[in-house]
Amino acid sequence: MTSSTDRVSFLDTLVFRDESGTLKTDLYTKPTDRNSLLHYHSLHPTATKKSIPRSQFKRVQRIVTDPILLKTRTEEMYSKFRERGYPPDLLTEAIDPNTTARPSSNKRVPFVHIYHPYVHILHHSIRRHWNLLRTAHPHIPEFQEHFLPCYKRPPNIRDSLVKADMGTNKDKTQRFLDKPRCGTFPCLHCNQCNSVIKGDVFHHPHSVLLKKV
Repeated sequence: MTSSTDRVSFLDTLVFRDESGTLKTDLYTKPTDRNSLLHYHSLHPTATKKSIPRSQFKRVQRIVTDPILLKTRTEEMYSKFRERGYPPDLLTEAIDPNTTARPSSNKRVPFVHIYHPYVHILHHSIRRHWNLLRTAHPHIPEFQEHFLPCYKRPPNIRDSLVKADMGTNKDKTQRFLDKPRCGTFPCLHCNQCNSVIKGDVFHHPHSVLLKKV
């Protein structure tokens, strides 16, 4: 628990009182926060990797009210993106407050599918024959503009290892030879039991490092 008489944090915003007593806001990050921004060389659409810096720098500009702090937080965010492989020219363009996303039309037909690095070949083929729909159905306004490509994330290793939905427990019964204990203990039914850290208390490695410092 943290407490203070001149500042309070809520989500990613820190509200504090300066020397003159004026309330200002700053960007707040937890002490255990790590640079987990999407890597630039990750297998994601180019538009997604371009929009992430723009949205993050826009978030800094909206939250930080002090001009001096704004410059500092912008430089820190710039360094985080550089550590994740983002090119300088892309970041410089994203920092510009006048840079806005291109408005999209709500009459475009969404084409939702799983992302693939060579999906642009499919898009090119659809655009080349889109005039067939436009000519055959002139009364349909959605066909008068090009389709809107929308991507879904493909399955990854995490999806195979972690299940968010554990299913119903009606047909599953747990049997204990002794009184159930609270904590982390091996189930004795898998190959990972030898790697389980046993005990009723778990210390996060980042928290332990902070305590030592």
